[in-house]
Parts: sequence; structure tokens; C-alpha cells
Amino acid sequence: MATNLQERLDTGPDASSGSSVATLLTGIVNDAQELIKQQLALFKHELRQDLKRTREIALSLAGALSCVLVGSALLCLMLVALLHEQAGLHWWASFGIVGGPILIVGAGLAVVAWYRLDTFTPLSDPSAEALKENLEWTTKPK
Repeated sequence: MATNLQERLDTGPDASSGSSVATLLTGIVNDAQELIKQQLALFKHELRQDLKRTREIALSLAGALSCVLVGSALLCLMLVALLHEQAGLHWWASFGIVGGPILIVGAGLAVVAWYRLDTFTPLSDPSAEALKENLEWTTKPK
């Protein structure tokens, strides 16, 4: 009779509600882990897409920049030769007159670029923010 009573206690309403709460908590934890895995996969996919687009743009810009550099160099040499021939200046003076303003403009552009790089914050996508929020939630539950 004692064993029958023990079996009834083990399978009674308290035991089943305890196991159902444990099952629910396990399910919630598993769902949270699955959500974090999915968000991490989405974040990786978005990062790969961004890197692919960035690489394509960088290649286009490199090609354009190389053409602009060659063209600019030839135009500057033409301007130096024009100053030497038409104004009767020495070669060094002609190069100085053409190179000085180019140097000043280049330095100004470098300062602007340095400032923009300093204020640039990558990875501000909503998926990165959601992933960060979920990681904080799982590591520091309230």
C-alpha cells in the first residue's frame, strides 16, 4: 500500500505541474537560443552582403581614381609646359605654381577625410542592435 501511495504522489497533479513548468522553461530557453542563432545568421548574411557591395564599390572607385590620376598628371604637366613656354618662367617656377595649389587642396581634402573617418560608426544596422539587445537579455536577465 505504501508503494501505491508513493506512485500516486509521483504522478499526482503537483508532479505533473512541476514537470510542465520545467518543460515550459526549457522551451523558452531553447526558443531564445534559437532566436539568437537566427539573428546571428541574419547579421552574418547582412555583413557579407555589405562587404560584397563595399568591395564592388571600392573596385569601381579604384578604376575611376586611377583614370583621374593619370589624366590629372598629364594636364598638370601640360600646364607646367604652357607656363614655361608662354610666360617664359623657369621649369621649377612653373612646377611650383602648378603644384602649390594642388598640394593645398589635397591637404584640405585629407583633413576632411580624416574627420569623416573619425566620426564614422560602422555596423549600426537594426539587426546588429537587435542581436546586441538579445545577447544582453540572455546574459543579464532582469
